[in-house]
Amino acid sequence: MLATVKRSIPAIVLILLLWLIVSVFTYLWLVPQQRNFDFYSNWVGAHEMLRGENPYNRQLSDEYLEARGYPMLVHRQFHYPATITWVLLPFWVIPWKVAVSLWCGLQILLVMFLPLLVFRLLGWRIQPRVMLLVLLVSLVGNYHTVNVYVIGQFTIFVLACLIVAWWSILEDRPWLVAFALLAATIRPESAFIAGAVLLDLLLNRRFKTLILWAVLAGIVFSVTFFQVGFWITDILQAVEHYHFVSRVSSYPPAALGIDFLVPVIVAAALIWGAIMFWQTRALPDITRFPWRTSVAILIVLIILPQSHDYTLVYTFLPIWFLMWVGRHSSWTMALLIAVLLASWGVYFAGDSDLERLQQLLTPLLLAGLLTYHWFRDQEASRRPVKNSRT
Repeated sequence: MLATVKRSIPAIVLILLLWLIVSVFTYLWLVPQQRNFDFYSNWVGAHEMLRGENPYNRQLSDEYLEARGYPMLVHRQFHYPATITWVLLPFWVIPWKVAVSLWCGLQILLVMFLPLLVFRLLGWRIQPRVMLLVLLVSLVGNYHTVNVYVIGQFTIFVLACLIVAWWSILEDRPWLVAFALLAATIRPESAFIAGAVLLDLLLNRRFKTLILWAVLAGIVFSVTFFQVGFWITDILQAVEHYHFVSRVSSYPPAALGIDFLVPVIVAAALIWGAIMFWQTRALPDITRFPWRTSVAILIVLIILPQSHDYTLVYTFLPIWFLMWVGRHSSWTMALLIAVLLASWGVYFAGDSDLERLQQLLTPLLLAGLLTYHWFRDQEASRRPVKNSRT
């Protein structure tokens, strides 16, 4: 154990140094621009939670922010689960500018290292030039990564929690699995993805991990209920209000503008998910987790209302996984890179209808690719191997 820690010290130092560099750059360049950081409403809400005040009860206003000594940057209601207060506690107890700089810097750091971790877990010795291409396209070739960074969003962090849960399952670290899945529920829609992972754990009789998760979740929820009362109805109302008044909120099945297709798309997505869940039941942990989690991500993106197109960051896991699944298919790799790059084209087009269409077509395309490669590989495994004559 000690030898492993010693070998990890240079990597840890490098990661911390990179985080510091990006965070300092953020502090000097991004924070002075007074952007409408999504991180901000949660920072304010967490402060109120720690005071024992209900953050769902009021809309932020200049007068309220000034009276409490907060920077006046946004007018946005707190609409995240109250458990975020304790899951990300270190970020709430430090000054605003430092907190947001470290948070935004962390998002870039995660996108740099998460694909490396995914490919390592899959045992893929990817060619260095291909790995460099994947990193560049994921970092700067995708608009959603840049957007998540400049507004201090939480989707990349959720993605990191899911991948850490995967690694922890393989390493048999149930406590870390439980915490990672609890942390993955800090956004309303991400709770459904974490729920799919918990269902997978239940079906595979990982009762110890489920009990640990229930204990952690029970403690955190109980503490927040003690602080501000039963807030579940409050967040449901806050989310409903956000989707009602927000100009960027959308419902992907309605993007085509054909009403009768909405229930058809929802039903088809749920049926497809059930089929893929069943088809992957016999896989080992190392591949069953990314298959099922990718399916859960795509279903959530298709059938649930989305707060903005930055939720497409969740598709990074299906995309990176598909790169491994289709590693012998050059057209698959090219198509996946095109999907990542297409986000900038949609952004520069400046068409809100096109953005909503992208939110539907991207997960549909990835679902089709997952299905194609699953059944292709199944067919290949059933095909008899012909002995060659010498």
